[in-house]
Amino acid sequence: MVISSIALSFPRAGELREAAQRELDLGRRGNLSDYITSELTFGFWVNVFTKTFQPDLWHAPLHSVLPGFPRGKTIVDLHDGVEFVRTFRNNVAHHKNIVFKPVVENYERTLEVTGLICGPTKAIAESLSTFPAIWAGAPVPIAKLRAAAAS
Repeated sequence: MVISSIALSFPRAGELREAAQRELDLGRRGNLSDYITSELTFGFWVNVFTKTFQPDLWHAPLHSVLPGFPRGKTIVDLHDGVEFVRTFRNNVAHHKNIVFKPVVENYERTLEVTGLICGPTKAIAESLSTFPAIWAGAPVPIAKLRAAAAS
């Protein structure tokens, strides 16, 4: 497979080509999809779930491609959810102050969006997550946090 010959002209196609080329440079051969998928940025995946890709990727009803996706929801709904998760993840990863935000609701929304895309992944994330235990042991009493968030 010669990456430079891939005829991709969509926004961010270069990221896909670069990820594939990195895997080839590492000597990987055969089906590279798992490797490439993990190499692409969260921003790339948020972008994939936009109307831009609807004619090429999402022409089938979303519930037929993503079994957990409710009928009647649109690509815009999916994009909004994935963008929410990306923003929340970035806030946590960049050590922004999230203590007075609706953290539990944000965590639950993240699991919900994950479930829209892949139910088994949601179940794994839920079972492995340490968030509930860590949040329960927060140094500031939960009642005080809730009161501060409500005001």
